[in-house]
Amino acid sequence: MKTDKELKEIAMAIRAGTIFTDRNIKPEDQYLAGSIFIPLLLMDEKGRKELVDSKPGMIYQYMSEAGPRSVNGYPCFFNMRILSQEEMEKVLDYFKKIEEVFEKI
Repeated sequence: MKTDKELKEIAMAIRAGTIFTDRNIKPEDQYLAGSIFIPLLLMDEKGRKELVDSKPGMIYQYMSEAGPRSVNGYPCFFNMRILSQEEMEKVLDYFKKIEEVFEKI
């Protein structure tokens, strides 16, 4: 479980564009998720079931970890990080607060 400080840092990095998340994938491009987050594509049936059963909240990775290639303009990652539902909700709340601050500037 990540600390609140870590979750705030993730929210700030998403705002800064240094983290790419599954939320950055357009709805019509969701079929590309496995090509963007390659570990999803390479998971065996057991790993896929475990991931689905864990009910992940958000898949993300730092842009600095992107591979040299892209697919339809999206970065490709050979590894990924996962937030739980609870962690994702906190990150989205922090992100919303950060956005509000930027709107006031």
